[in-house]
Amino acid sequence: MKKLILFLVILILILGTLTNIYASQSNVAITLPSFKITLNDTQIDNSYREYPFIIYKGITYFPLTYFDCRFLGIEANWNQSTGLEVNKTGVTCGYRNYTTKIKNKNAYTATIPNFNIKVNGKIIDNTKEEYPLLLFKNITYFPMTWSFCVNEFSWRYKFDSINGLSINSTNPTTTNVLSSKFSENVINKGFLLDNKNCYYIGEKGEVFKLSYNKNAKPEKIFQLPTGEDGNLSMYVYARFYKDNNMPYFTYHYGGGIMGSDYYFQINNDGTVKELELGYLVKNFGDYYITLDIGSHPPMTPNNMYIQTKDSKFKKLGDPKYYYAAGHGSLEKNPSNGLYMIDDYVYAIGSVGEIEKRNPKIVKVNIHNNETIEIGSTDTKYFIIDNSNIYRVDPSSRLYQIDMKTYTEVRIDIPTHKSVEVLNDKIFYWNEKDNKLYLFGQDKAINENGTLISMEIDDNYLICKFEEASINPYRLLVIDKNGDIVLKSSDVANHTSNSNDVLTYMEFYSKDIYKVNLK
Repeated sequence: MKKLILFLVILILILGTLTNIYASQSNVAITLPSFKITLNDTQIDNSYREYPFIIYKGITYFPLTYFDCRFLGIEANWNQSTGLEVNKTGVTCGYRNYTTKIKNKNAYTATIPNFNIKVNGKIIDNTKEEYPLLLFKNITYFPMTWSFCVNEFSWRYKFDSINGLSINSTNPTTTNVLSSKFSENVINKGFLLDNKNCYYIGEKGEVFKLSYNKNAKPEKIFQLPTGEDGNLSMYVYARFYKDNNMPYFTYHYGGGIMGSDYYFQINNDGTVKELELGYLVKNFGDYYITLDIGSHPPMTPNNMYIQTKDSKFKKLGDPKYYYAAGHGSLEKNPSNGLYMIDDYVYAIGSVGEIEKRNPKIVKVNIHNNETIEIGSTDTKYFIIDNSNIYRVDPSSRLYQIDMKTYTEVRIDIPTHKSVEVLNDKIFYWNEKDNKLYLFGQDKAINENGTLISMEIDDNYLICKFEEASINPYRLLVIDKNGDIVLKSSDVANHTSNSNDVLTYMEFYSKDIYKVNLK
């Protein structure tokens, strides 16, 4: 009798196991939709899509691929122990089409999985769902029911016989403005984005302008000279930068001592304006401030000039000073650290032989050239934000100076690689752990991300992080309130921000995307 009971128990366990296996492999018939599908105003080519949208029991199903999820503001993660978790996080990325050369059939077979499922922290019993999650091509598919799409993910969707199915998510959505396969060689020669065009250096020293139009062709706007040795296959190295949302490029020609720097402004119509030889120009509306930086940072004193739209350049400041712009991100924009507020220009000024100079912040009156030094010690670079000056000394100590009283206070932050200030919020790149912090908070911003760059661009802080499996966000944008307004899984190697619109190049595809930050 005991043996019989034991046999029945074993049989029940075996049958239960077989039932679970069968449930995990339960096959269902699916079809491909015949109507149009649009995601965030991007039309989907479902016929040649590796992971197409499918239909089961009259309901459209959405593939939970890595990029599809993030394009619509959700993140899906699966592992063997916990199963599938889907969460609305507001993440974003550029759209990937997953296109193949093989046309999809109209009908397939999918399976109903039995692993654990959570949506926004809520447990989903897939065995009781009228429209269960499905597995197709080793990808989990989600039913686009009102309960999930609207209640859980806050998607807006509609369907009609003419336009088909249209889905719009609430995360910042990207638009592919230029699908281009730039080679790394071209990009490494120099590259710049603005809100309308990209600029780059060709293989033969051409400066090209290319508009964000899929049918546009590169327009040559300048020819760089050949190298000093006359080698026709070698061209001078040029570098782009942006100032006041205007594109510029610069190059050095000649030797280190006797050579000269050349600066050019690229106008809206694509024409190129050469600035005065060796001069770095910054536009402040009615005034232009220039620094003659020569072949190195200022080689001679009395090198700052001022010009109005109706006058010629004239000397500005105390003639004994060497003037320079000073900021931590000079490679991005060499005129950073040069400010004009009311009737005063703020720059770095130093006196004496080049080896003995003690650089200070100087305040220069544009009418009488009065020059006043600011700060108790030498200054490596400084930032003016609202009514305060934030300066970093050669030992990387940070100070805050009230611009009305010139009262100076040291701000005790950890050893850092660089500092940026946005609306009096101090962000610093911690040297110890290579993470991004906001002063006053112990927890790092994007705590799983290793910071590789940060810069202020048109009142936003643009931050890039290393690509790593533990770091879901490789690009963060922070606004003046200190809020993260964009977190993207895309790896961006070029960015440009203007009028609340971020433009960036995705590292792998070399596609260029735009995304609204408001």
